[in-house]
Amino acid sequence: MGRPATIKDEALLDAAREVFLERGLAATTSEVAHRAGVSEGTLFKRFGTKTRLFECAMSAETDTSGLVEGVAYGARGKPVEVLFEELGLALLAKFQRIVPAVLTHLVGTLAKGNPELPSFVTDVPPPLRMLVAVEGLLTALRDDGRIAEVDVQVLARMIVGSIWQFVFLDFAMKRFFGGRGAHPMTPEDYVRGHVRIMLAGVRRRPGRAAPARKGATKGTPKKAKRGMNE
Repeated sequence: MGRPATIKDEALLDAAREVFLERGLAATTSEVAHRAGVSEGTLFKRFGTKTRLFECAMSAETDTSGLVEGVAYGARGKPVEVLFEELGLALLAKFQRIVPAVLTHLVGTLAKGNPELPSFVTDVPPPLRMLVAVEGLLTALRDDGRIAEVDVQVLARMIVGSIWQFVFLDFAMKRFFGGRGAHPMTPEDYVRGHVRIMLAGVRRRPGRAAPARKGATKGTPKKAKRGMNE
């Protein structure tokens, strides 16, 4: 028996997200409707187009700032290596979900010459929210004397960018170049190796006091900072 006609938008989006993550652009509104237990007409009435349905379904997937807050919570009691690994693995898992769906959709749309591209921009684009959240965690670690005096904006982009590139290249090789993997290592080994190399450059040297700071980094999220004191 199908679901009731009063099904909430959230349930429809949950079903759509599952299908889009599994099938990317190849997914049809018919498949989404079947997964949700409604008619295609219900989907079009609520969301208008397939592209809009995709945007609404995937918006939550593209926001990773909450992952950073989860890592920051209780950070004071964890070694820096553990914090960096938790951050890297959390970002990796999220990117492994969203990269295939987003890129498959974009490639298919461009190949068809369709100018209607998905847009996930709200008040602040999700990539910028994510970077600001990572910067907040790094600022807290720096101001607490647990990492060296570094440019947290650059370091945040190094962390996020390298993990995104790892996932992107692996997907691209498997999807567009005959199924061959790009990396001679597991994603988890990459993150751990990345952390070791990163910390070699930013670890606080024993016995060296943190230099006095003139002011905190502009735009630091308060939640990430508070997490250091939990």
